[in-house]
Amino acid sequence: MSALVYFDRDGAWGETLVCEGRIRGGLQALGVVHGRGKAPPGVPVLRPQGEAAVFYLALADGWAGLLCEAGEWVAVPEGLHVAEPPAPLPAQDSFIGQLLALMGEDGEEA
Repeated sequence: MSALVYFDRDGAWGETLVCEGRIRGGLQALGVVHGRGKAPPGVPVLRPQGEAAVFYLALADGWAGLLCEAGEWVAVPEGLHVAEPPAPLPAQDSFIGQLLALMGEDGEEA
């Protein structure tokens, strides 16, 4: 599952998008390209495709956190990606845990 979450400047969890179409629209508004499988030739891909990962993007009024699944890629305009998220933002495990809690999941496999 992919997700796009908006955070304010204090790191408070905001709007959460889990629908592929809404995620795509939110990313396009930021100039971010996101896909599954092979990236188009010439697209500078930010992340490895083999593992799930959370990436943070710097916005004028806070941040956006993008959870990518294994097999997905993302290309981000220069200056938008935050390599080390600021302290108020959740680390990857915490991000995923909060997302699962919002969706009513406990995060454990049956």
